[in-house]
Amino acid sequence: MLTTKARNTIAEHELINSSDKIIIGVSGGPDSVCLLHFLNEIQAEFNLKLTVAHVNYGLRGEESDQDEIFVKKLAEKYNLPYKISHPEPSTDESTNLEANLRDIRYKYFNDLLKKEKTDKIAVAHNRDDQAETILMFFLRGSGLKGLSGMDYQQGKIIRPLLDCSRQDILAYLKVNKLDYREDKTNQDTKYTRNKIRHELIPYLEKEFNPNLRETLTQASCVIKNEHSLVSKIVEETYQSLVNENGNETNLSLEDFLKLDKALQRGILRHIFTKMLGNTRDISVLDIEETLRVLKKARPGSHRSVKGLRIAKKDGKIIVTR
Repeated sequence: MLTTKARNTIAEHELINSSDKIIIGVSGGPDSVCLLHFLNEIQAEFNLKLTVAHVNYGLRGEESDQDEIFVKKLAEKYNLPYKISHPEPSTDESTNLEANLRDIRYKYFNDLLKKEKTDKIAVAHNRDDQAETILMFFLRGSGLKGLSGMDYQQGKIIRPLLDCSRQDILAYLKVNKLDYREDKTNQDTKYTRNKIRHELIPYLEKEFNPNLRETLTQASCVIKNEHSLVSKIVEETYQSLVNENGNETNLSLEDFLKLDKALQRGILRHIFTKMLGNTRDISVLDIEETLRVLKKARPGSHRSVKGLRIAKKDGKIIVTR
């Protein structure tokens, strides 16, 4: 079942080409062990060159070190080269640990991709992860981009297991007699994703929709298509209206206010994305409050959003870092 789903995902979204060089992110947990075994199974068929990459954050002491040893032995079992990173996550209590670890992990994978001259990075996100991600963004007040969930391919990152459920993965591991490591922190509900996984989703499935995960992933596909269309229109509008000048971006306030409200939101998000590098922490409330200021506040007024200053001046909207 999983093999068929993953193969279909790869074919439909053209995730893998013949002779690709692929880095596989392997934590030692069930999802990444499954991904490693699956890609190793199709390695000869696609003439792939695989490399195992593991990040040991050292946050769980001896358990973290045992994970590293486990991944090394896995790589050796499949006769694959492996790379290990030992970063130092932020200890600042104001830092979102989940986001910090994710940023560290993907920076390492991308640096490794350039250094090793590989083509892609394969990560083991599955359908359950997708459902959790969509709910997490919904609770944050995200726009279409967040509600569309994770992409099958995002730049060099590919997700071959995104159509497979966690149940599919566990069944695959059982059939192939594959061992894996359990990370106890995945049960800790002080982390947002774990709380959604262990408390919110089971409650919603029990009380409202037993097929919630499938419903959310289907909805994400529809939203993704609509977001793609809106993004094209936003990009075209952005190119015709917006001026970029170093650390400043500006456009005519009058022209902006003539736009449909959906386009206004899209233009603001596009500006924030370009100037911040991402809109992960930009909520719907941030966008709506910015729109309110631009429409109703007096000339010369301004507001700040995540380190950006948005001002009305001389008939223009001026955004500076």
